[in-house]
Amino acid sequence: MGKRSREDGQLDAAAVAAIVGGVHDDPFGVLGPHQKGKDWVVRAFVPGAESLSVSGLDGTKFGTLKQRDP
Repeated sequence: MGKRSREDGQLDAAAVAAIVGGVHDDPFGVLGPHQKGKDWVVRAFVPGAESLSVSGLDGTKFGTLKQRDP
């Protein structure tokens, strides 16, 4: 299972299933902040969370991650 992300930065369904199932071969290669061109994407796996707030170390709020997989 490689790093499989779509053009918009979201992981494809197979990669999400591998993360959720605990069988992805490089979870930290796809989770966390990653630069995509000039932009950044942030992905997280937090069982039970419906959303997560993303902010920088200085407290700057960047947005909210929405639940993708129940």
